[in-house]
Amino acid sequence: MALATFMFQTTQVWMDEGSHTTALRWIFPSAPAAMVMLLGATLLIGYLLLRGQPASAARDPYRQYADGIIAMGKVLHEERRDPALLRLRVNSSLTLHIWGFHHERVVLGTWALESAQFTDDRLTEASVLIDDLGWAGRTTSSGTRTRSPTSSARSPG
Repeated sequence: MALATFMFQTTQVWMDEGSHTTALRWIFPSAPAAMVMLLGATLLIGYLLLRGQPASAARDPYRQYADGIIAMGKVLHEERRDPALLRLRVNSSLTLHIWGFHHERVVLGTWALESAQFTDDRLTEASVLIDDLGWAGRTTSSGTRTRSPTSSARSPG
């Protein structure tokens, strides 16, 4: 837009220096400005059409939700934020089950089991073993065996 304004003003000053009619004083400077704006709009539209859509736009929103839960769970697990990870598991496990993301429940359940063991929350540990690792593990037919409660305990810190 600034280039078009500059072109208009420069051309109008050039026209004012000569002896031109009033109509030409406005029409002639407008033509280069309009051409610059048209070229800019064409380039912008071409860029927007050719750059394509991001891969996530074509993805299933249910898959995006499940991937987001796993990504958040991984962050919480790596940062050892055990109570937050256990809350995430409680709040999302049923939704993942209803939508059929059983493998994701097993992954989240594995992290939640470690967190439950570390916080010494036996009720949550039993719930994870039965529901997330037991039922969801059986549903995936992966044959994934859970570790014994003491094999995955971490040291504080």
